[in-house]
Amino acid sequence: MASKKRNPRKGQTRTIKKHSSIPVPQSLDRAIELHKTGQIEQAEAHYLETLEKSPDHGRCMYLLGLLYSQNNDPERAQSYMARGLELDPISPSGHNNLGTVYLRLDRLDDAESHFRKALSQDPDLAGALINLGSVCQTKGIHTEAEVCFRKVLELDPNSPEAGVNLGALLRLKGELGEAETVLRHAIESAPDLASAHNNLGIVLHESERLLDAFMVFKKALEIDPEYKEAYNNMGSVFRDHNQPDPALACFDKALKLDANFVDAHNNKGALLQNLGRLSEAEIHFSHANVLKPNYPPALTNLANVLNKTGRHREARAMYIKAIQLDPDYPEAHFGLAELLLFLGDELERGWQEHFWRWKKKELRDQWNDFDCPLWQGQPINKKNILVWSEQGIGEEIMYATMIPDLIEAGARVIVECEQRLQPLFRRAFPRAHCIARADTKTIAQNLDYHCAAADLGQWLRPKMASYPKRQNLLKADPTQTRQIRERYQSLGEGPIIGISWFSKNPEMGWEKSIDLVNWEPLLSRIKTATFVDLQYGNTQAERSQLETKTGIKLVHDDRIDQMQDLDGFASQVAAMDMVISISNTTVHMAGALGVPTWALLSTAPLWRWFKDRDDCLWYPSVRFIRQTAHGSWDGVIEKAAAEMERHFG
Repeated sequence: MASKKRNPRKGQTRTIKKHSSIPVPQSLDRAIELHKTGQIEQAEAHYLETLEKSPDHGRCMYLLGLLYSQNNDPERAQSYMARGLELDPISPSGHNNLGTVYLRLDRLDDAESHFRKALSQDPDLAGALINLGSVCQTKGIHTEAEVCFRKVLELDPNSPEAGVNLGALLRLKGELGEAETVLRHAIESAPDLASAHNNLGIVLHESERLLDAFMVFKKALEIDPEYKEAYNNMGSVFRDHNQPDPALACFDKALKLDANFVDAHNNKGALLQNLGRLSEAEIHFSHANVLKPNYPPALTNLANVLNKTGRHREARAMYIKAIQLDPDYPEAHFGLAELLLFLGDELERGWQEHFWRWKKKELRDQWNDFDCPLWQGQPINKKNILVWSEQGIGEEIMYATMIPDLIEAGARVIVECEQRLQPLFRRAFPRAHCIARADTKTIAQNLDYHCAAADLGQWLRPKMASYPKRQNLLKADPTQTRQIRERYQSLGEGPIIGISWFSKNPEMGWEKSIDLVNWEPLLSRIKTATFVDLQYGNTQAERSQLETKTGIKLVHDDRIDQMQDLDGFASQVAAMDMVISISNTTVHMAGALGVPTWALLSTAPLWRWFKDRDDCLWYPSVRFIRQTAHGSWDGVIEKAAAEMERHFG
């Protein structure tokens, strides 16, 4: 059929002559001719005239519906096409076309029914196979979807549409290698098919080949400069490459092309949230939810912002709604977990929801399977249990505070840890067997149970009262600690205070960190104190800036590598009289060593510090000084300075 020109006027009543002299076949032939040449209103008039003479003319009824479909009137289209196919049901292409109309009306079941009818009449109809495969993919019936796409490729190995659809499906299944192969073949078959380049870019992005993904999205946009999905996906690449400005520019371009593009609103909101621009993020998430009210990703992202801004009841309701809409959506479960754990009044459910982290894309590959059951609170006396590590160094130390519970219950515990923690854990748990991650598989055959470290919480920390008041989980090397302390004591007569001010966490480091120069009121309060740099990484620039602006010089010990030598770092921390730090690994290390520690927290800290507490349930030697206003650290620094002065006189 020719391309559309003008829409028929919806709802307009037409006057048809009662006694036309044109026979029905001639009238229909004329309608078809006008339809083919794009004379839409005239074609519509002749179709209606034919139907007045022959109300049960199935082909005419169907063709009039097809005309409405081509002119963006799917409601009237489905009515006429469905009636036409009832009257004249043998039409594979007709059922396929009606199925596509139902797709536009979001009537997925009706669409599927007609695609199946088309294939029952013509099992090799490529369009119907691709459409049925797409419906099955949307419904999560991936096996049948794959069968449909592969059958098309058997019929036509160079079908780019089938290749693009199969490649996208393989990506969803995590089969990135084959997805890339299939999509590259589709591009060979149709080099100017922008959707093939776009889908290949997504596969490369998920394979963490960011530069390759960028180049492929760039090619898609060269083919189609108004391809909003490619702009959105390119923005995600810039975001993951820590380039927020070009990422925002890409999301803005996508939204300029389509102001109601839900995914772009969602992605821009997520980036703004990571940049700390919470009010702007909320605007985009809210708009996404208006555009697509029952979209779990947008609901979850909005809930995350509500959670961060202290609207916990609203956030909880939104997480639960997202889960009701998609019970298998891990991000909603994980968001709810962090909220419930933070509030502290539903710890048991919080831990249960926390298990959903293993379904998240960024963590699912870190799950470990062993030839033994998962520990779920069973009696553990005289049983061999492997507790395997996860997440970062700080989390490993924190979750290790539950290891003594297992040992006291009579378990034979094998503790897997990051290799840098091995010396510390061996001293901390002499009755356990501590191994590095690389050695885990060598002991797997002798296990009764295994458990990820954080998952111990569901069974050992189900309520606030379950947290014991244990001191000094870790033990630093006493000789090295003494030597370090003697070095620092030679620098002054006052207290030795270690500080740490920065987090490199890409999602929330901005929220936790305090510029070193802003510590000046604290660093200048006790003139005799020796302040030691406990910050991991290269801190030369920050220390030089501090000295230039304030005249204060931090002690920096080049003999300690806080990143690589954790045993040495533990000795350095243990040599302190006090540690003052933002929420990072330093707090975990100092707390586990029993060093008096003040942790400086934002208004929306990590869940593990819990809501409104001054004390720390994980480490009794740690206390919290919290922000009273979002983004403002001045009051926190002043309070810490005043209390430090009182503490040391």
